[in-house]
Amino acid sequence: MEKTDAETERIANVKKLFDIFESLSPIFTALADPVRQTLLLTLMQSSVNGMNVGDLTAKTHLSRPAISHHLKVLKDCGLIVPHKVGTQIFYYFKIGTYIEKISTFSALLGQNISSIDRQMIQDQAPWMLD
Repeated sequence: MEKTDAETERIANVKKLFDIFESLSPIFTALADPVRQTLLLTLMQSSVNGMNVGDLTAKTHLSRPAISHHLKVLKDCGLIVPHKVGTQIFYYFKIGTYIEKISTFSALLGQNISSIDRQMIQDQAPWMLD
Protein backbone atom coordinates (compact mmCIF):
# COMPACT_ATOMS: atom_id res chain seq x y z
CA MET A 1 0.00 0.00 0.00
CA GLU A 2 1.40 3.38 -1.02
CA LYS A 3 1.62 6.17 1.53
CA THR A 4 -0.33 9.36 1.03
CA ASP A 5 1.35 12.77 1.17
CA ALA A 6 -0.26 13.34 4.56
CA GLU A 7 1.14 10.06 5.90
CA THR A 8 4.60 10.84 4.53
CA GLU A 9 4.49 14.28 6.14
CA ARG A 10 3.30 12.83 9.45
CA ILE A 11 6.16 10.30 9.44
CA ALA A 12 8.67 13.07 8.69
CA ASN A 13 7.23 15.19 11.52
CA VAL A 14 7.46 12.29 13.97
CA LYS A 15 11.10 11.74 12.95
CA LYS A 16 11.85 15.44 13.44
CA LEU A 17 9.99 15.36 16.77
CA PHE A 18 12.07 12.38 17.87
CA ASP A 19 15.33 14.11 16.89
CA ILE A 20 14.41 17.25 18.83
CA PHE A 21 13.21 15.20 21.80
CA GLU A 22 16.51 13.33 21.82
CA SER A 23 18.49 16.58 21.81
CA LEU A 24 16.34 17.95 24.66
CA SER A 25 16.48 14.81 26.82
CA PRO A 26 19.32 16.15 29.04
CA ILE A 27 17.12 19.14 29.85
CA PHE A 28 14.08 16.97 30.59
CA THR A 29 16.26 14.78 32.82
CA ALA A 30 17.68 17.79 34.69
CA LEU A 31 14.23 19.31 35.15
CA ALA A 32 12.75 16.07 36.47
CA ASP A 33 14.02 17.09 39.90
CA PRO A 34 11.76 19.56 41.78
CA VAL A 35 14.76 21.25 43.45
CA ARG A 36 16.30 22.01 40.06
CA GLN A 37 12.95 23.28 38.82
CA THR A 38 12.85 25.67 41.77
CA LEU A 39 16.43 26.79 41.22
CA LEU A 40 15.86 27.41 37.53
CA LEU A 41 12.69 29.42 38.15
CA THR A 42 14.47 31.40 40.86
CA LEU A 43 17.32 32.19 38.44
CA MET A 44 14.80 33.17 35.78
CA GLN A 45 13.26 35.65 38.22
CA SER A 46 16.67 37.15 39.00
CA SER A 47 16.92 38.27 35.36
CA VAL A 48 20.22 39.98 34.51
CA ASN A 49 21.26 40.22 38.17
CA GLY A 50 22.02 36.51 38.55
CA MET A 51 22.45 34.82 41.90
CA ASN A 52 25.34 33.20 43.73
CA VAL A 53 25.23 30.05 45.84
CA GLY A 54 24.71 32.09 49.01
CA ASP A 55 21.69 33.86 47.52
CA LEU A 56 20.19 30.57 46.38
CA THR A 57 20.87 28.95 49.76
CA ALA A 58 18.98 31.75 51.50
CA LYS A 59 16.06 31.50 49.06
CA THR A 60 15.73 27.71 49.13
CA HIS A 61 16.97 26.74 52.60
CA LEU A 62 19.13 24.01 51.08
CA SER A 63 22.76 23.48 51.99
CA ARG A 64 25.51 25.07 49.91
CA PRO A 65 26.80 21.65 48.75
CA ALA A 66 23.28 20.65 47.67
CA ILE A 67 22.83 23.91 45.76
CA SER A 68 26.24 23.49 44.11
CA HIS A 69 25.38 19.95 43.02
CA HIS A 70 22.09 21.00 41.45
CA LEU A 71 23.69 24.03 39.77
CA LYS A 72 26.29 21.73 38.20
CA VAL A 73 23.56 19.54 36.71
CA LEU A 74 21.76 22.60 35.32
CA LYS A 75 25.03 24.02 33.99
CA ASP A 76 26.11 20.73 32.40
CA CYS A 77 22.90 20.51 30.38
CA GLY A 78 23.18 24.14 29.29
CA LEU A 79 20.24 25.68 31.13
CA ILE A 80 22.32 28.05 33.23
CA VAL A 81 25.60 29.86 32.77
CA PRO A 82 28.09 30.97 35.45
CA HIS A 83 29.79 34.37 35.40
CA LYS A 84 32.64 35.20 37.77
CA VAL A 85 32.63 38.66 39.35
CA GLY A 86 35.68 39.11 41.57
CA THR A 87 35.75 36.07 43.84
CA GLN A 88 32.07 35.24 43.45
CA ILE A 89 30.35 33.19 40.78
CA PHE A 90 26.88 34.31 39.75
CA TYR A 91 24.52 32.00 37.89
CA TYR A 92 22.08 33.04 35.20
CA PHE A 93 19.32 31.38 33.22
CA LYS A 94 20.80 30.82 29.77
CA ILE A 95 18.58 32.09 27.01
CA GLY A 96 19.70 30.21 23.96
CA THR A 97 18.86 27.61 21.40
CA TYR A 98 16.90 25.52 23.90
CA ILE A 99 14.07 28.05 23.92
CA GLU A 100 13.72 27.69 20.16
CA LYS A 101 14.03 23.90 20.30
CA ILE A 102 11.41 23.62 23.04
CA SER A 103 9.08 25.87 21.06
CA THR A 104 9.59 23.80 17.90
CA PHE A 105 9.10 20.59 19.89
CA SER A 106 5.85 21.90 21.35
CA ALA A 107 4.56 23.01 17.93
CA LEU A 108 5.41 19.67 16.28
CA LEU A 109 3.89 17.74 19.15
CA GLY A 110 0.70 19.79 18.82
CA GLN A 111 0.59 19.16 15.05
CA ASN A 112 1.03 15.42 15.57
CA ILE A 113 -1.65 15.28 18.21
CA SER A 114 -4.12 17.32 16.14
CA SER A 115 -3.54 15.09 13.10
CA ILE A 116 -4.67 11.98 14.98
CA ASP A 117 -7.91 10.54 13.63
CA ARG A 118 -9.80 10.33 16.91
CA GLN A 119 -12.88 8.79 15.32
CA MET A 120 -10.82 5.92 13.90
CA ILE A 121 -9.27 5.37 17.33
CA GLN A 122 -12.69 5.52 18.99
CA ASP A 123 -13.96 2.89 16.54
CA GLN A 124 -10.91 0.60 16.51
CA ALA A 125 -8.96 1.16 19.77
CA PRO A 126 -11.06 3.15 22.27
CA TRP A 127 -8.72 2.21 25.17
CA MET A 128 -6.17 4.65 23.68
CA LEU A 129 -8.42 7.61 24.49
CA ASP A 130 -8.77 7.03 28.24
